[in-house]
Amino acid sequence: MTLWYENMHLDVTPAVLVAGRQARTIGIFDVHPERPDHALANPEGFAQWFDGMVRPRVVMDMRKVHASTVPVPQQKPAEMKTTRLLSVQLLKRFRDIHCDRRDYDRMPSVLLSKIAAEAPQGRGLLADLRSVAAYMAPIVAQPLHVENPACREDLLSDRWPKRAESQRMLSEDLNHLARKLDELLEEGTQVAKKQIIRDLFGENAAAQGYHRASERAAAKSREGMFAVAAAGGMGTAASSAKPSMAPKHRFFGDPV
Repeated sequence: MTLWYENMHLDVTPAVLVAGRQARTIGIFDVHPERPDHALANPEGFAQWFDGMVRPRVVMDMRKVHASTVPVPQQKPAEMKTTRLLSVQLLKRFRDIHCDRRDYDRMPSVLLSKIAAEAPQGRGLLADLRSVAAYMAPIVAQPLHVENPACREDLLSDRWPKRAESQRMLSEDLNHLARKLDELLEEGTQVAKKQIIRDLFGENAAAQGYHRASERAAAKSREGMFAVAAAGGMGTAASSAKPSMAPKHRFFGDPV
């Protein structure tokens, strides 16, 4: 069953807690030709593992305090999320667009998240997303056996792929993503970069990214017009001997 909320949805599967196992291990009422009806799983344990991989410790501590009182937490704006979490979300968007475009099996989000969480960290959003794509490309091309770190009997790769060519095609798309991100990390016009974003993540993402980049560039430009005067007051760049200029930025705000 799927519960739909504004800008999100929750997939709900009936389950029962299993005694004598790691906390929150469950037996799910599932229909799968290659496993029993009460298959073991631990989605909450996986969520905690994933958080530990991508979130700062202070955020984890806050989540533990509020977990018992907030049934469905509000979605956070992008600036409140970690770089790796944003990379995973962009990767899911890329997956949705390109799986539909090329008509191959869509990798489940939990499987994608498990592999992506273990990729080397990149500096800045684009560099991190490129690191994830380059790390995943050769992995997904090979036979997969990916377990839930919180419950080894919970095989995250048991439903994907349905067709062998899906692994090859996803690997090709991830390599394509890495190459295009290299282009984004290079110097170029905003128009050209917007076109690349549109191809990778869709029209809405391109428009939002272009708008945010323009806002950041305008803000940095305004900041660059001011400098601290020798007497300690604030003056304009024209009246100051050494104005404080804004640093150069690439698309999505990654510093040069």
